[in-house]
Amino acid sequence: MLELRFRTKELRDHCCDMDHMTRAWGAEGATCLARRLQQLAAMASLDDVMFLPCDSARDADGRLWLRVDPHRVIVLSDDGVRPLRGAAGHKVRVLMVEQIVTQEADGEGRV
Repeated sequence: MLELRFRTKELRDHCCDMDHMTRAWGAEGATCLARRLQQLAAMASLDDVMFLPCDSARDADGRLWLRVDPHRVIVLSDDGVRPLRGAAGHKVRVLMVEQIVTQEADGEGRV
């Protein structure tokens, strides 16, 4: 079982508040990001990444870069295994959403 967490409150707002997401990335970008986050939350394990309909890669630091759309990438890190609240003996793997990287038309990356 996987749990998504966000590095900062601001990042959580950028990823979980549809109004905020739409202002930041437009309706289509917000929908793509919300869909990718739902797919991540539904995964049983990190091995399920290979079944997602998008490009993904790991960097030298072990972070997972997951394509959202042609302009955005979610950067995730494995934050370890923790006990599942309210379920004695069960554990959950935590994926930390580190940042959303936006590739601008000029080729420059923006966070």
